[in-house]
Amino acid sequence: MNADINLSSIVLLGIAGKGERAREYAIATAEITNKMKPRYLAALTTTPVPGTVLYHKVQKGEFELPDPFDTLKEMKLMFEHITMDNLKFVGVHASNYLPVIGTLQKDKAKMLEAVNEVFEKRDHKALRSEQMRGF
Repeated sequence: MNADINLSSIVLLGIAGKGERAREYAIATAEITNKMKPRYLAALTTTPVPGTVLYHKVQKGEFELPDPFDTLKEMKLMFEHITMDNLKFVGVHASNYLPVIGTLQKDKAKMLEAVNEVFEKRDHKALRSEQMRGF
């Protein structure tokens, strides 16, 4: 940052699996983001690729992928715990169930509203279908 190099970070929603680990991951991701102070934060969603270790773990039942709404909950927790200003968040990658983009803190309320609306209603129609998701 002192050298004026544009620091970016990428997070992977769903990589911690389901439940309490996912919650801890989301909060820890926000905390490290606050410390790192990148200018840009991108989010992708875990999508096991055939032939990979993770894919085989999912197939064997050794790793349970979160459902689309669980990934939205992770995103929401990150937004709630990121406190730094002027962080460009880009969550529009094809792997994501719900495209979200904005600048934290300026757009935080709008970003949380977009996630909450779909999350609370469990609105599958607002999500990208599995066929439309890519990696």
